[in-house]
Order: sequence, then structure tokens, then C-alpha cells
Amino acid sequence: MSTVLASVAAVLLSIAIAQLGNGMLSSLVGLRLAVEGVSTIAIGLVGAAHFVGWIIGAATAQRVIVRVGHIRAFSAFAAIGSVAILSLGFFLDLVGWALLRVVTGYCMAALFMTAESWLNSASTNQTRGKVLSAYIISLNLALAGGQFLLTLEDVRMPLLYALAAMALSLALVPLALTRSLTPEIHAAPRLGLLSLWRVSPLGLAAVVSSGLIIGSIQGGMGAVFARGIGLDTAGVSAFVATVFLGGLFLQWPVGWLSDRIDRRRVLAGAAIMVTIGSLVVMAGAGGMPQAETPADGVLAGSGLLAGIIPEGTAIWLLFIGAVIVGGAGYALYPVATAHVNDLVEPGRMIAAAGGLVLGGGLGSAIGPIMASGIMSLVGPSGLFAWAVLAGAGLAAFALYRARIRPQVPASAKTPAVVSPRTTPAVTVMATDISGAESPLESDEAMMAAATAESAVEPVVVPETVVLRNGDVPRGTADRFAESARKAISDEEEGGPDNEKRATDGSAAPDRDGADASAPKDDQAR
Repeated sequence: MSTVLASVAAVLLSIAIAQLGNGMLSSLVGLRLAVEGVSTIAIGLVGAAHFVGWIIGAATAQRVIVRVGHIRAFSAFAAIGSVAILSLGFFLDLVGWALLRVVTGYCMAALFMTAESWLNSASTNQTRGKVLSAYIISLNLALAGGQFLLTLEDVRMPLLYALAAMALSLALVPLALTRSLTPEIHAAPRLGLLSLWRVSPLGLAAVVSSGLIIGSIQGGMGAVFARGIGLDTAGVSAFVATVFLGGLFLQWPVGWLSDRIDRRRVLAGAAIMVTIGSLVVMAGAGGMPQAETPADGVLAGSGLLAGIIPEGTAIWLLFIGAVIVGGAGYALYPVATAHVNDLVEPGRMIAAAGGLVLGGGLGSAIGPIMASGIMSLVGPSGLFAWAVLAGAGLAAFALYRARIRPQVPASAKTPAVVSPRTTPAVTVMATDISGAESPLESDEAMMAAATAESAVEPVVVPETVVLRNGDVPRGTADRFAESARKAISDEEEGGPDNEKRATDGSAAPDRDGADASAPKDDQAR
């Protein structure tokens, strides 16, 4: 195990340091805007801007990586992201902040794509599972640990923005000093959302719901909620970190269970757990006496139970519910991916997984906007009221699908592999681990294969004897011309070569000269 991790230690360390700053920044932006009195809806829009940039980066950053290489691309995106983060500390303007969050989201997606393609290239079929597990653990621990950097200074001070920018800059060091060979970038095709819906409506709905729930919390609204119910900065950091740690511990048990029973019922159970956990959080928020109330006095739990639930019990309920919501919410994504893989035709699993990443990103972009709208109407607990709606809706849809569609046989299931909701590059690694589909070739290898397939076989020209005086012996030219005419005739009319191929069981060319076996070969590829 130590040898395996040593080969990718620089990449894991670099992306963990970057995630440390990214995790703190999302909560920092939400807290700063809340302290400045910005409306909850505006905070949600700024939080959603990060995921808009993430979607764009996940779809387009691969071209930059292919053009300049992994280390140069990582360095460029880290530098741009650092400048964008530092700029957030210089002024306070909602439009400017939203644009800068688009930039930081794009850069973070590019950094993740660079790291994930490197990890996949540096691991083998025997070590890929260990590498992916180490990657997920390092990401979640860094995401949770970044929350506690908020306690170092007041959120209105530029120091915290400088720390987040420093994290992205320091992330360059391990990767820049590594002696590992630069890996190949892997092509990751993407299946459209409409095609995914036709294959598995429930699978697409589950990944979108995961984004709606987790994206709302990670997009800064979790920190706004915790501050709104009266927690101090340390309490805010601990609450948001608990959600991320819950996602780390519960994904594997849920994935293991989905390999043994109907995945649709597992998805329904996870959605019900999100609903229950959200209600537990709302009950805890109801026992917090310092909870804020909206101007119109309409509430959804915040402070309503302050005279019934002691404050100490309320805090316990908050953190217990956070573990449940984080664990079940994060588990929706890998189980949904495995469910789609059970249904999609062979050869399209990686493309389907790329489409699921897009679906999760869209959910993460929509979630903060919807949650902030409900919070502006009913108070801080509107965040988890939104999670209740999303969880209950998904649970009902999963049970409905289980009734109208037969269960996938156990023999046709692909193993559920826990994977992060990051970029399409990680889907290649997860699909390789499941063993359900052959690994994708690199762009260079695919181009070489295409060139080899399209190459025309050379025509063998018979040798011609030339006399010393330069004349050609009599009959030689005639024999050469006759051989050429015979070869052309065989090619046009299905001569000996084609008869031989037919005898071997291969298809003969049609009237247009196209090989009928080509579509079959293309499908196999």
C-alpha cells in the first residue's frame, strides 16, 4: 500500500492543499456576505456562480491540458485561481464577486481534472482502487479541515482570502518537484442528459438531487444557516465539516448494500435518510434561542422549539442530523452511477458517467439558488426544508420506478464504486475499477489506432528484369499489365481475396465498396 501511494503522493498532496483552500473559500464567501447584510437570495446566486464555472471547466479544461501538459496546466490554473481569490478581499460587489467565483470554479475544475487524469494514468488495475480510496479520503479531509481555517480571523479581514490563495499557490510545489513522468490525458466522452434520461430517469434524478442537496450546503448556504441559528465561527466550521465527514464514512456501506439488493430501493432509502436527517437538523435549529427570523415573521423551525428542547440537546441534534444528511446525500451519487451502468449498453458506460457529472454539476448550481429563496421566506432552516423536499421527492420517484420497471438481475449488476462528484476524468478511473468496461485509450493512442486502421495496404508490384542496355525482356511488360488488370478485376468484382474472406466467415463488400463488418468492429471498439 505504501509503495502504491508513494508513486502518487505528490499529486494527492497538491490536490489536497488546493481543496483545503477551496473548502474554506466557499464558506468564507457565504459568511462574509451574510455579515455584510446581503440578501440570502444574492448569497445563493454568488454561491451558484462557483458551480457554473465548475461545469464550464469540467467540459473544456481538457483541451488546455492536452495542449500544454499536466504540470503547466496545473500551474496556470492555480495561479489564475490565486489571483481571483485575492481579488475577493479587495472589494465587495455582488456582480464582481459572482464573476470571480465563476473563475475560481473553472480553475478548481481544471485542477481536479489534471490531478484525476494523472492518478488514473499512474495506477494499474491492481492499485487503482487503493489510489481512488486515498484520493476520496484526502479530498474529504481537506474539505472538512478547510472549514476550521475560518476561526483564524474575522471573515471581513483580507487574511482569510490570502490564506486560501496561498493554499492554491502551495499546491504547485509538490507537483512541480515531482520526478514522475507526465501522464497521458484520457478521452472522456459524455452522454447527453436527454439520452441519460431515456436510459435511466431515476439515475439522472438521483445525481441531480445529490447536487441540489450537497451543492446547497457546499455552496456557502451551510455556513449561512449555521450562523443564522446562532452558532459562532467555530460552531459554523464544525457543523459544515461534520456534513463533509459524514459523506466520507457512509458512502462505502451504502455502496456495499446496493450491490446486494435492488439499487432503486437503496436510492429510496438514502433519500429517506436525507429527509430524516434534515428534519433532525431542523429540530435542533428549533431549539436554538439565538436563531434569526425573517422580516415577515414566517418560520420553518428556527427557534420555534427553544422553550421545549434544551440548547445542549439542540446542538447534538444539529450534528447528528448533519452526519446523516452528509452521508446519505453523498452516497446518492455513486449508487446512481452504478444503477445507470447496470442499464446502459456496453461501450457507453464512461460516456454515461461523464453525463452524470454534468447532471450533478447542474444540480449543484441550482441548489444554492433554490435553497436561498426558501431561506429568505422561512428563515435559516429553509436550507434543510429544501433538503426535505428534494429527498422526499427523490424517494417517491425511486419507489415509483421500482414498481413499474423490473429489477436488474444480480448477474447483470456492475460493482458500485465510490467516486467523488468532481470531473469526467475520475469517471475513467471508477469505471476501470468496476471492470465493467475496457479502459479508455489516451488521445494519442486513439489517433494512432485510427491512423493504422485507415492506412491502405501497399500494392505489391512485381519486380521487372532490366537488361544492361536498358531494354525490358519481351513479355515482361505484358505480364505486369496482365497482373495489374487481374488485381483490379478481383477488387471490383469480389475476386479470390474476397472469396477467401467469405470462406473465412468475413462479410464481403457491398456495392458501395464499404465493408459490412465495419459497423460491428466500430461497436466493439
